Amino acid sequence: MARFARTDGLVIDVRGNGGGSREALRALVPLLMRPQAEPRVANVAAYRAWEGFPADHLANRYLFPVASDHWSAPEREALELFLVGFMPEWSPPAERFSPWHAMVVSPGQADERSRYLGRPVVVLMDAACFSATDVFLSTLKGLPNVTLMGEASGGGSARAQVVELPTSGLKVRFASMASFQASGELFDGRGVLPDVVATPAYEFFLVGGADAVLEKGLEVVAGAA
Repeated sequence: MARFARTDGLVIDVRGNGGGSREALRALVPLLMRPQAEPRVANVAAYRAWEGFPADHLANRYLFPVASDHWSAPEREALELFLVGFMPEWSPPAERFSPWHAMVVSPGQADERSRYLGRPVVVLMDAACFSATDVFLSTLKGLPNVTLMGEASGGGSARAQVVELPTSGLKVRFASMASFQASGELFDGRGVLPDVVATPAYEFFLVGGADAVLEKGLEVVAGAA
C-alpha cells in the first residue's frame, strides 16, 4: 500500500471474484482504519452441531467463539458492545448449532505509511462476488471514504462440505454454518448491496469494449480528489 501513498484515490476491482480466502480482508481492511478506530466485527456465525466437526471448525475462517480467550481487550470490549445490539434475521436453534462465533478486524500496528486514509476508495463488485469476497465487501461497507459500486454480490458464506454418496458416487455439497453480516442479515440468499448501483453496458462483454462501471468508479475518485 505504500506504493499508493501519493495517489488521490484508490479503485479496488473484485468483480468476478468467487472467494476462497479471507487473507485479503485481513491485510487490507486494517490499512483503511484509523489507528485509534474500534475493532470491527466482520462476520458472525454458528455451525451445525455434529460430532464430526472439530471444536475449531470455523478457525480457518478466522471465526472464534465469542466467549473464548482469543480476543484482545479492545476486541472483547468492541465485540461485547456489538452483541448487545446484534439482531440476526434468523436465530439458529441452540440445540442444533454451536454458540456464536465472530471474526473481528482491528487497526493493528501497521506502518503509518501503509495506511490509506482521508481519500476516496471505490470497490467495484458484481453478482459473481461470492463467499470470502462477500465477507470482504460486507466488512468494507460503511468504512469512512469507502464506496461499494456495482451490483449486489452473490451471497454465500456457508463453510461448505462435500459428501460422496456410497452407492451412486454422486457428490453432495451442503452448508455447515449460518453466516451473518454485521447488520444481522444472512450472507446466503442476500449478498451485499452496493452503495452506488452501476451495471455494465453490453460493450463490456465484447473484446475491447468499454468498462462503464470502472469509468464511473474513476469519476467518483476524481470528483472527490
